[in-house]
Parts: sequence; structure tokens; C-alpha cells
Amino acid sequence: MLNFWASWCDPCKQEAPLLEAMWQRVQGQGIVFLGIDFEDRQSDGLSFLHTYGITYPNVVDTDGSVAINYGVTGVPETVFIDRHGVFVHKVIGELTAQTLQSNLQLIAR
Repeated sequence: MLNFWASWCDPCKQEAPLLEAMWQRVQGQGIVFLGIDFEDRQSDGLSFLHTYGITYPNVVDTDGSVAINYGVTGVPETVFIDRHGVFVHKVIGELTAQTLQSNLQLIAR
């Protein structure tokens, strides 16, 4: 699962605790979370991760090129990819617990 976010994004702040809680539940089940900090200053991104206690891996997309490659138009956006590398679904906007759970079930098969 790829989650595109930024420290200045209010919906990203809202979904951060949900993502971390779900990561704590699924990390031993073969599901990988990767946060991608979109066009953000590194210090702001690190502060965001610390504030929300995010423990899953994150990288910085300084110039937005990774987001462009995935067709991201804004943040937050989350891309669900199955274990074969097949793009399964993209959620535009803030995730809900139900949306996150149902999409993780799709890629866990």
C-alpha cells in the first residue's frame, strides 16, 4: 500500500492515526505500508512522522515525480497494489477505517 501525504495536508493529519493503528495490526501478515511524503520539506515530514508516531517506512518525493508516475493529483491518495505488483485500487482523499480495511483485504489475497 502506498500512501501519498504531506505535512501541510489536514486530511493527511486526520488519517495518520488510522494508518498507524492498521499498520500495527497487519505488519506481520505480509502487507507492506509505504508512506510517500509529497513535495514537502524533509524537516516538516520528519516532524509529522514523529507527531503521529508513524513507524512504517516513509520516503520523500521531493519533486513530485513518483506521484506523477502513479497518477496522483493531490494528497492524500492511497494506492493498493497486490503481492504480484498489480495495481488494484486507488483511493482519492482521506481514508476511512472501512475503506482501508476493505482495500487491504483485496490485496491480501
